[in-house]
Amino acid sequence: LAGCAGTRAVSDKELLHLVVLHTNVLHGQTLPRAATWLDKENPPERGGLARLAGEIEASERELSEAGALVLVVDGGDWYQGTPEGLVGQGLDFTTMIGEMPYDAMCVGNHEFDFGVPHLAKLIQESEVPSILANVRMRESGQRVDWALPYRIVDFGNLRVALVGLLTVDTPSITHEDARDLDFVDPARELRVVMAELEALDGGVDLVIPVTHLGVNIDIELAAEHPELPLIVGGHSHSTLREGVRKGDTLIVQAGCK
Repeated sequence: LAGCAGTRAVSDKELLHLVVLHTNVLHGQTLPRAATWLDKENPPERGGLARLAGEIEASERELSEAGALVLVVDGGDWYQGTPEGLVGQGLDFTTMIGEMPYDAMCVGNHEFDFGVPHLAKLIQESEVPSILANVRMRESGQRVDWALPYRIVDFGNLRVALVGLLTVDTPSITHEDARDLDFVDPARELRVVMAELEALDGGVDLVIPVTHLGVNIDIELAAEHPELPLIVGGHSHSTLREGVRKGDTLIVQAGCK
């Protein structure tokens, strides 16, 4: 297991198996949908929140019993996209996914669709483990206080930092009050985060960005941070069945819904 720049070193003799289960752009898909990509004439039903929760639970159990360490993350755009996802302006759906075993969920651009105060309230009331590092308040220059920039999962023998990075295009594609915030270049902000993590007592072993940037920007991020082993993405609705590589960095994304 190779450590990232700015992190503590892991012993070469310690072999660990880490599995990252990831979703992105759920877009309020509470119910199963017709899988026309499997059969256009008689499509079977696939997906839905209950089925997703069951799949995550079963996979986590199987992997843990096999001795693996498991992370569950999401790449943003939680509730917007279906009538049922918009019940309570997204609160009902977001509360449901907040009860699922996610370790971290990147804030997506559509989380801003009802304005910044609503988003802050949504995160607080649903208790989703939100992450967002590269959005700052304009007057103070400080990061927003309604989402953590990163979350550290400590397995005892492995400390992993999950860092949330959101597309800088957000102010132009969502509620107008997002324009009152500063959306910082994700590669630049990640350098700031790396320095913060290095200064932490004990440091971390591994840094994994969980992004809502789109696969092309994830590739640019990997080019500027070649020390990253993995980037878990969202936003571009890309189905990367084997992932894509930029240098030694694997970039993954799981389609949509």
